[in-house]
Amino acid sequence: MKHLFTQQHLINYLYNECSLLEKAAIEQALKEDKDLALQFRNLEESKKTLNTLNVMPQASTLQNILNYSKSNRFEKTH
Repeated sequence: MKHLFTQQHLINYLYNECSLLEKAAIEQALKEDKDLALQFRNLEESKKTLNTLNVMPQASTLQNILNYSKSNRFEKTH
């Protein structure tokens, strides 16, 4: 049986950002719909990969931000 859950529903479920009723419905759908379960497993793997990435801005980017901040420190806002 196909369910009408979008990728956004699955992402909300993955990050525990859905209601208890929606959570129960998604869990049931994952048991019944192999395609949906596969899509969810792919999202889980993507989340794991994102959590392992170590990304940092370039030093020049950080310096540009700091320089901008220093140059605008005493400007008045209207």
